[in-house]
Amino acid sequence: MTRHDILEMTIETDGGQKLSGIKDNNACTIVALSLAAGIPYEEAFQIGKQAGRKTGCGFYTKKLMAQARKNGIEFKKMKYQSITLQKFLGLGLVGRFVVKRKGHAFAIIGGIIHDGLFNPPMSRLTEIYKIESHRLERIKAMR
Repeated sequence: MTRHDILEMTIETDGGQKLSGIKDNNACTIVALSLAAGIPYEEAFQIGKQAGRKTGCGFYTKKLMAQARKNGIEFKKMKYQSITLQKFLGLGLVGRFVVKRKGHAFAIIGGIIHDGLFNPPMSRLTEIYKIESHRLERIKAMR
């Protein structure tokens, strides 16, 4: 898998941050949670705030996900030991994921990367969370 392949598998997005009107930087964990869980940026931002994140500052994915669980977002932490992005995408796993590499987090949905940055194929993924129940599924179940 080449850099070009990764670019072809990437949708550039800010997860609704600009539309929300919230001025924020270093918010990759918030964007990743918003996208993977199918929740508005504002809701993901509030979850981050509840977990102790300060606006404009990066945040620990692990702490954000623990707070997300308290807010009803179900997920499973995957047990891959430092797998590369290339290998992870090659597994062909179906689902919605919050993924962390050194210094950055992003979402993978249906095998497509959703992020505002380029993620090199050989990036080592250090945390992977599979969203088990995202907003769209919960809305369908209520009908």
